[in-house]
Amino acid sequence: MTIYAGAVRATGFSPNIEATFGVSRADQIYFRIGLRAVQGIGMGMLPLGFAMLPELFPADPIGRAQGLISAMFAAGACLDLVGGGYLAQTYGWTFRYHTVVPVAPLLPLLAAWKAPESMTRTASSIDIPGIMALGLGIAAVMLGISDGSVRGWTNFSSIYFGPVPWGAPEFFLASVLLLGFFAY
Repeated sequence: MTIYAGAVRATGFSPNIEATFGVSRADQIYFRIGLRAVQGIGMGMLPLGFAMLPELFPADPIGRAQGLISAMFAAGACLDLVGGGYLAQTYGWTFRYHTVVPVAPLLPLLAAWKAPESMTRTASSIDIPGIMALGLGIAAVMLGISDGSVRGWTNFSSIYFGPVPWGAPEFFLASVLLLGFFAY
């Protein structure tokens, strides 16, 4: 929650595209994209919330708890379309990112106070190679789709990594290899 809230807060301070402040337009866009990526990493709390349910509730109400979490995210998305649009229209797009400030510091404190410490311990460690393969494989698919739709699906030299040209076919091949490694 802290990672997500911090990235949302930083996005509110990102430079406005119209006022460059000596920063190139491309750098501003990449800065915002990077902050959105960090927000996505922070949203890893969603599957963690589902994983914690069996530790917090007896077997019977787990389904209701899962439904409540799902409904909360659906309602939040619907309210954000209207409320976030209103805030952006009335006070500017950066203001809607600052609305998280009063709530963000309280959520980790509330979780630490109310959620009991897990007594379940496992001997397994985090699968770093699997995480990397999945993340890079998905990124390669997205780069292939983005590059192919703009520069052509058979273009083998649209992006250069040093002296090596890459295009949509290479991204798709890399994604197949990486996601195959992840599945293995």
